Amino acid sequence: MNSDTDIKTDENGIPILDEAVDPAGIEAGSLSTPPEPDLLDQAVIDHLLHDRTIDALIDDLTADLQNLVSWKIEEFMKEEMQKVLKDAARRTAPQLAQDIRAQLRLALPELLEKAVRQSRGGT
Repeated sequence: MNSDTDIKTDENGIPILDEAVDPAGIEAGSLSTPPEPDLLDQAVIDHLLHDRTIDALIDDLTADLQNLVSWKIEEFMKEEMQKVLKDAARRTAPQLAQDIRAQLRLALPELLEKAVRQSRGGT
């Protein structure tokens, strides 16, 4: 948007006044406001949509929405994985307990023998 109709600004973004206006020469209401753009005109709409400010806003909005969607998906997946893991643990708990009990019963004679030998001072 660097055309002759743009407002000139200094390095700090403050508008530069090219032509001084005499306040005494201005009657109340003699200054007219520029007409508002016709938002039904496709050329005006295209011009506004391709403005750098709009592009920056769209980029910011896109990044924010992308982060929000990613976060929502992550939260949903965490909740679903917790449900699946709890359900699997609940369903397999009886078999797991039975397997642990069987392994302990198999290992118990050897463990007792080692404990007795160590208590008698043997290896």
